Amino acid sequence: MFRIFLFLSLILFAYALILPVYADKPDLIGIMALLGGWMVALNDIPTAISWLANVTFFFAIVMILKRKKPRPVAALVFSILSIALACAILGAGKIVTGATTSQTVGKLAIGTAFYAWVGSFVLMAVASWLKMKSLKPSASAAPVQETVASTTAKS
Repeated sequence: MFRIFLFLSLILFAYALILPVYADKPDLIGIMALLGGWMVALNDIPTAISWLANVTFFFAIVMILKRKKPRPVAALVFSILSIALACAILGAGKIVTGATTSQTVGKLAIGTAFYAWVGSFVLMAVASWLKMKSLKPSASAAPVQETVASTTAKS
């Protein structure tokens, strides 16, 4: 079941890459913000902080997809951190339009890419939670392990 939410999360993230980042600048799409967002750190702190949500999202993907020992708790923490970091953009007072230029705005007009982007983080959190629930030992398995341990200790 977690794979469905993981797949939907990745699809929604990919969809956010082709949507407009700002409502009043439809020519700036998500892929441009993803590729150039790290350069914004010199100009705008809220935008730079929110861009780090991409990094924590990547770590969540790695943690949930580890073959030998998946870490869904870490993936859940990274997903929640991604949501929190992404919301830092809501405190921005300017739109960064290039590496050295920015446009000051009264109220930031978030585009549809933001909602798809944050939605992908929420779906990753749900996938992580479902994976975590599926890896927990069931209550019926615990007595069996105790019985085996007690029979080996008696012999």
